[in-house]
Amino acid sequence: PSGIQARFGELAGETEARIYDPLTDLWALPVEDQKSFWNVSTGHYSALGHEILARLLAPVVSELLR
Repeated sequence: PSGIQARFGELAGETEARIYDPLTDLWALPVEDQKSFWNVSTGHYSALGHEILARLLAPVVSELLR
């Protein structure tokens, strides 16, 4: 993990916070798909990127709401 990912892991352990890093799941998808998640001209997720991120976050949020 990167330094930031490692630090968030440390904080989660110290505080019992639930940390979900979507990058691991996003990087597991085919590279060609990954390219379509980002809008180069705006520097933000594309509509598809938002949709994929929402799908990844849904089970995490659902579990937190239980």
